[in-house]
Amino acid sequence: MDRVLGIALVALLMGASCGQPQRTAVGASPSHSPSGLTSPAGSEGTQSAASTPGTIGVGAMSFVLVDRYNAGDSSHYKLALVGIDGRLMKVLTPEEPSINQSQPSFGSPPLVSITSNRVYYLDGDSTIGYISRDGSKGLATTLPGGPQKLVSFAVNPDDTRIAVAIFDYTSGGPTVTVTVEDLVGGGKQVGVYTSASNAEWPVGWVRGGLLLAVGASQEGQPSGFDPFPTPNPYNAAGYQLVDPVTGQVLDTIPSQCAFGLLVARGTPCAHAGGGVGVRDWSGNITWYAKSAQANFSTREALSIDGTVAANSSPSSIGLFHDGTKLDTIPGIGGSAVAMGWVDASHLVVRHFNGQPTVSIIDTKAGSAIDVGLMCGASTALVQCTDAVMLGTF
Repeated sequence: MDRVLGIALVALLMGASCGQPQRTAVGASPSHSPSGLTSPAGSEGTQSAASTPGTIGVGAMSFVLVDRYNAGDSSHYKLALVGIDGRLMKVLTPEEPSINQSQPSFGSPPLVSITSNRVYYLDGDSTIGYISRDGSKGLATTLPGGPQKLVSFAVNPDDTRIAVAIFDYTSGGPTVTVTVEDLVGGGKQVGVYTSASNAEWPVGWVRGGLLLAVGASQEGQPSGFDPFPTPNPYNAAGYQLVDPVTGQVLDTIPSQCAFGLLVARGTPCAHAGGGVGVRDWSGNITWYAKSAQANFSTREALSIDGTVAANSSPSSIGLFHDGTKLDTIPGIGGSAVAMGWVDASHLVVRHFNGQPTVSIIDTKAGSAIDVGLMCGASTALVQCTDAVMLGTF
């Protein structure tokens, strides 16, 4: 394990000139559009919200929070299902993978995957448990993790297939491999990615395609007044959309469009120096007019319909519309970071006034409800870097 501790954390960017990852098919040209992927519900205007990871659905009444530091308990993390009224509906404390407990930084991949019917979570090195909508819990599968093998996963929306990444530190590494297989029984396994120098891991499914995060194999550290090491909850520097059967690259999502939760309409984008927008799953970027004031981009939260971006500002949260105006949300004063929308009017934020908390903001009424899930200590200038929203349920 000493070799693991000595690994240099290098930013792994897409398209590096050396150490090219191996895929089972040649990647598509940059002009290739993912529009040929099978969508669960047809065109973008009617597509199912379940086609996107950590989806923010119109009728969602709860959301998923993950606190990796769990008040200083390094051997467990906290998983909470929170109602739109702030009620803690279910709180679990699964075991952290052993490799995360033995090195100074956590592995980058998230430990939770959300589908239409279940919240899946890694418990220890290899156990994947789940919580269903009806409150039932159970064992979904086991993965080949261990003291020197960190596993990561994303279950497809209908709970039949699972994408699995293995970060193998046996020889120093990590060597990263990504496979796709049946959730039950592990059959029909296909390899879609392998690399000894670049890290990618699954974070969700889009229109039948598999979305892989691209980035460093371990989390970075927060800097300055930014409470998060990366501008999204997946620790991604960007994304690759790949065919889950062949591994062929169908689309490449750049770092400027990795600024928050992935939702049914796309992914939030931010301009260097100010300006926000959205990149849809057909590859089109729309920059919102009059959004230059959004010059404090830490994380963004894209609305259900993809027309409003909630963005951090020095004194509140700004709502940037698609061409008309800028609003400031009443009820939020001081530093706060937008994490995601539960429905059309309820926004989840990390609120840093006084004791750092997670709050649910009613953007119409201008009121706030604090969630009773307190996070642990932090070395960042903005305290409480741990609890993050990974989607709705």
